[in-house]
Amino acid sequence: MKYFDVIFTSPAEDWLTDLLMQELADIGFESFEKKEDRLHAFLPQEHFDEDNLKALLQHEPFGNLSLNFEVAEAEDKNWNEEWEKNYFKPTIVMEGELAVRAPFHKPVEGVKHELIIDPKMAFGTGNHGTTQAMLTLMSQINMQGATVIDMGAGSGILGIYAMLKGARQCTSIDIDDWCISNAADNAELNGVKLDLIQGDAEALRKVTRADIFLANINRNIILNDLDMYVTRMHPSGIMLLSGFLIDDLPMIMDAVSKHGLTHSGHLEMPGGWVALRVTNQMP
Repeated sequence: MKYFDVIFTSPAEDWLTDLLMQELADIGFESFEKKEDRLHAFLPQEHFDEDNLKALLQHEPFGNLSLNFEVAEAEDKNWNEEWEKNYFKPTIVMEGELAVRAPFHKPVEGVKHELIIDPKMAFGTGNHGTTQAMLTLMSQINMQGATVIDMGAGSGILGIYAMLKGARQCTSIDIDDWCISNAADNAELNGVKLDLIQGDAEALRKVTRADIFLANINRNIILNDLDMYVTRMHPSGIMLLSGFLIDDLPMIMDAVSKHGLTHSGHLEMPGGWVALRVTNQMP
């Protein structure tokens, strides 16, 4: 498969570079490489949409940065494999509780749960702050026998952890068919089953309410789809949200309160990424 190498002037702040990579991953970019003040982003040529990319770069906070990019044909090699070998390292998310590794890594000793994730995408490997924050908040919840919805499942990592913690069922939803395939493979690697659905928030209409609702996406999608998320929560259910920064927290808090949700804690990670826990007090 032929790839494009889309080269950006990397923002000075690391958190902005992280945010840019996350947004690019949402529109089909598969792997990334930082070189000095440049960010190289790779995606199949057939998936490249210049208008879509330009629209993304107009969103806050990128619109004020005047981010420029150039497109080149990538060297003919497996960029995912390069990323896997050089950038995905085994990660201990919580000492004694949880580690994330790839199938080609040695087992991590001394943890209760070990998630095996085949790293076919740059997010959902446990290395990003939002994923680590969600996993940490999940570790604090008794999931034995619970039903779970994972919106924007990506690699399936959150749903897999929920199942390993004793959840009875997890419905994992993602708009990208490639992510659905990757999540299925990762579930098999971990010996669990996920109920996988390809689609956006509209797919929730055919899903029954769950005890725990997970969404690690981004601020704009959360704000747009929160009303649908709430309809899929059991009374007194728990929702975990991430994919946004500490500066966005007041906006997210205002939105969840308008939907009858109560803040019950949040976790800030290095780089300013945040995960939020809320409960449903609606009948």
